Amino acid sequence: MGGLFRFALVLFPVAMILIFLLLVRLERHDIEFAKENVKFEREWKAFERSYFPEAAREEEKIAKKQREQAQKLEEKLHKLERKQGRFLGDLESEMKRLSDELDNQKDSAKGGK
Repeated sequence: MGGLFRFALVLFPVAMILIFLLLVRLERHDIEFAKENVKFEREWKAFERSYFPEAAREEEKIAKKQREQAQKLEEKLHKLERKQGRFLGDLESEMKRLSDELDNQKDSAKGGK
């Protein structure tokens, strides 16, 4: 029984190290594959631009429109965030005013008794 326990005690760390090394190797492979994929995409875009200039111009127009839409949406978002901040500030001040008013009413009720 003791021999089996020692064997498992030695085997477990070795197995963990091997699994770790396998994961590192897979991660390196994924990184290399991603680099090759980016390189291929760049080459493909260059090929498309050189052989299909109309499509490239159309794609640039679409990308420009998308950037403009994104910018407009960001501006709207900032406006809404500012409105929300003002609203929350007004709400906090109103809550503080009501809390103070309630405290004053409690104090006056205690003083009147």
